[in-house]
Amino acid sequence: MHLDLAIAIAHTRIPYRLHQGHSLGGAYCTLTYGEFLRQQAEPAFSDFNFGDMYTYGSPRVCLEPFATLVNDHTQPGGGKYLFRIVNREDPVCTVPPRTVDQIADYPFIHVRGAWKLSEDGPYKMSDEPPPVDPQSIINIIWNVKNHRMSFCK
Repeated sequence: MHLDLAIAIAHTRIPYRLHQGHSLGGAYCTLTYGEFLRQQAEPAFSDFNFGDMYTYGSPRVCLEPFATLVNDHTQPGGGKYLFRIVNREDPVCTVPPRTVDQIADYPFIHVRGAWKLSEDGPYKMSDEPPPVDPQSIINIIWNVKNHRMSFCK
């Protein structure tokens, strides 16, 4: 089976690019994926099929115009999907900003595609981007253990 898959991939004309990352890697993944989607019609990118994006425990990295651009390029039925996995206790997914008082100065948001992990299993979040205030500094320090636990068991 592995040989068949390798042969099929070797004979594919257009390389398929899957994007994924955890934490800071998820932040980089979101930014580069959005930029690739923005430039996918350019000749330099015409030989690539930009597939889906998966991020795990990623901080907020988008301002509204960029998030809208990414969301518009990944609408259902368009062949590109976002899977942003979120642990409800993970403080990393709520920053930046570090405090509620900084929200107006740092209006960063997530792209769509949020999935939330819970004791009952994963489920698709209906309110995206979720309006979650940053945790307090004390709670961030206390809950940082949840950033690693859900993805590395």
